Amino acid sequence: MAERHNVTVLSTAAQAHWSNGVVERHNLTHKTMVATLALDHIQVPANELLDLAFHSKNSMGQHHGATPY
Repeated sequence: MAERHNVTVLSTAAQAHWSNGVVERHNLTHKTMVATLALDHIQVPANELLDLAFHSKNSMGQHHGATPY
C-alpha cells in the first residue's frame, strides 16, 4: 500500500530489535551459558556446547506469550 502511494516506510527504534538491545541481551545469555559450560566441560567441542546452550534456552517455557516449540 505504501509503495502504491509513493510513501517510504522506515522502521523506528521501537521496531528495530537491534536498536533497543533485544538481540544483544539474547546473545549475552548464550555467551554466558557457553562460557560456563566450557569451564565445566573442558573436553567437549565448542559447537556442541553452543548446541546445548541453544537447546536449553529454547526449552524454557513461554516467554511473553510465545514458545519456541
